[in-house]
Amino acid sequence: MENNHNLSKKKLHTPSAFRIKLIIPSVFFIVTILFLLTISLFYFQSNNQNNNIFEKRFTRTKSISGDFYKYNIESDAKAIQAIMTSLRVSKELSSIFATKDRKKILEYVTPLYIELNHDYNITHFYFSDLNRVNIMRAHAPDRYGDTINRVTTLNSESNRSVAYGVELGKLGTLTLRVVSPWYSDDGTQIGYFELGMEIDHIISRLERILDFNIELFIHKQYLQKDTWNEGMAVLGRNIDWQQFDSLVPTKQIINPIFRSFINSKDENKTFFGGSIKSYKKDGSTFWLLSVPISDIEGRNVANLLMLADTTFETDVTQKTIITVGLIIFVLASLLLIAFLRQINKIITHIALEESLLNKMANKDSLTNLYTRRVFDESLRREIKRSESSKYTFSILLIDIDHFKNVNDSYGHHSGDIALKIVSKIILDSCRDTDIVCRYGGEEFIVIAKSRDSQEVKVIAERIRESIQSTTIDIGNQRLINITISAGISSCGDNKSNDFNIVAAADRALYRAKSAGRNCIRIA
Repeated sequence: MENNHNLSKKKLHTPSAFRIKLIIPSVFFIVTILFLLTISLFYFQSNNQNNNIFEKRFTRTKSISGDFYKYNIESDAKAIQAIMTSLRVSKELSSIFATKDRKKILEYVTPLYIELNHDYNITHFYFSDLNRVNIMRAHAPDRYGDTINRVTTLNSESNRSVAYGVELGKLGTLTLRVVSPWYSDDGTQIGYFELGMEIDHIISRLERILDFNIELFIHKQYLQKDTWNEGMAVLGRNIDWQQFDSLVPTKQIINPIFRSFINSKDENKTFFGGSIKSYKKDGSTFWLLSVPISDIEGRNVANLLMLADTTFETDVTQKTIITVGLIIFVLASLLLIAFLRQINKIITHIALEESLLNKMANKDSLTNLYTRRVFDESLRREIKRSESSKYTFSILLIDIDHFKNVNDSYGHHSGDIALKIVSKIILDSCRDTDIVCRYGGEEFIVIAKSRDSQEVKVIAERIRESIQSTTIDIGNQRLINITISAGISSCGDNKSNDFNIVAAADRALYRAKSAGRNCIRIA
């Protein structure tokens, strides 16, 4: 027992025990001291490090903001061009434009402009003649008769094609303008058509992405003081032309940091070249970013001044490197996520706009025939045409007999096959000038231009016989035959509006069904 006790004493004084008792605590103490010294050193160097970190961060943000602005300009220009393409195919608008009758043009385009302004932020809507003399501004009907000498219009005139770009207006507003020659139905140029949108919505998008306060400043050298002051009065904006040496804001500055910075003229004389700088006010730290904005001529006509409050981040970085690193990582991650989410929203928005533009093609996705909307618009045009002349047209309303039985017995897919085949037979039997539409589920309607009821009845009989004799393969070795009934009406004294002529065709169709189906009746 005594020997075991002595052995225990010897173990307490072995080199291993000595290291545990003395060396390890000493190392721990030294490491702690070094750690504290490191933290202390960082505390004194944190301001410089913080500036470097934020300068790199906001340099990237400035670059991203510039790219975002250019991307939105290009994207919006493409969207406007797509809208213009859809408008140029309107024969009615072309004919009204060719008359140069301001009252008629304004009456036609006013609801169109209201819709474009609401849905697509269109703020400028121009028609000008071949000499670039303005015929009508939908957004400002009282202003007309002036010659449009903007670069976009001159470029469109020179190249005889669509031209677009950002231009500075006399009132100090930056507008994306898209100008296109306008041609009549025979290919003769009759003037110019212009759509535009102010770039304020791009700034709003950027504010939502970055969560910064952003203001747009215009260089005074490109403005006339008297004209600008008159414009601000018209727009109801109380802005002092003298508050800044070489620039003016586009709206009243509310943020007190911006006002303080604007008043510090010695600090900001050279700032608007596109630099980044920190700014301290009342114990808080801010970073100011300036993004130059160029017009279509490549002139630096404006600057985006972006204000980020970094007080919280700066205070945290002075406490610990780890916290600073985590904060920067989190902020950078949030910034990236916010940016990617916004880009995704923009892509989704563009996709929706493209989808809307595709819908403007007005084709039924199943049958590839025109839709009910096209029929209604076309019918109104044909009725107007018939009222002003001896022009005659007819309506052919077709319905598939007992079509519900096809869907119930064989399924909707088989019904879709039958609809496609019937649609093709009808379309192949009509002229290119006729308007063939899908009127309802299994109903089809045709506007037969320059034809009376007897002529249309010959076509209808040909369609009926062709459908009756066609055996339809609906898959799985199943064959079916179907028939149609049809009603015909023509424009005349008793059918002076779209309701009467369609109702007459519908009554004729009802008589055909009452007669046993698979036949044609004339109203």
